[in-house]
Amino acid sequence: GVAGMRFGRFLSVYVDDLDPGVVTAAETGFYVDHEPPTILAPDAAFYRADRLPPPDRAQGFADVIPDLVLEIVSPFDAPSKVSAKVDRYLAPGVPFV
Repeated sequence: GVAGMRFGRFLSVYVDDLDPGVVTAAETGFYVDHEPPTILAPDAAFYRADRLPPPDRAQGFADVIPDLVLEIVSPFDAPSKVSAKVDRYLAPGVPFV
């Protein structure tokens, strides 16, 4: 939690100053598929403002793929599991993981 919070805070300060979009915190998921419902929830994510729905239409999990996701890697995480997680984000079109 500490590493994710620190990175998310720095990213959020940068985004808040320049207003290019929004940063979401851990467990804020987004759909990668609706049939069957498949949701991914990174430790932090960034969405460009021009890709977001109007605030009055934003509810529930996002139907927009983030422009960047952050996943904190533990020293105990197996490299194969880290690689598989990265692939899960890249497959639906996340450009930066």
